[in-house]
Amino acid sequence: MSSPQNSDPLKELVDLFLKDARLRLQKLALALAAKDYNAVAATAHTIKGSANNLGARRLASLLSNLEIQAKAGNLTDSANILLSVGSEFQEVETALLAELQK
Repeated sequence: MSSPQNSDPLKELVDLFLKDARLRLQKLALALAAKDYNAVAATAHTIKGSANNLGARRLASLLSNLEIQAKAGNLTDSANILLSVGSEFQEVETALLAELQK
């Protein structure tokens, strides 16, 4: 007989963050390719808040910089920061998933 699954609020929060952030990172790349700086800034701002809530300070800082560069219409710096955001997100994802395994 299986017992009812205990809900783990941290796991739910992490799963939601990762799923949402993956989609938004794709939107960021598309918006940047289209030079839609308003969309880049708005999306970066949204992910930044979620990252801060989970303690991913470096990711939040990179997203803050991306938001600033996008508002300034700076394509080269925005593209470079987005690359850093992508690799930092992978590190955050790995760390969060490892934390959930404990």
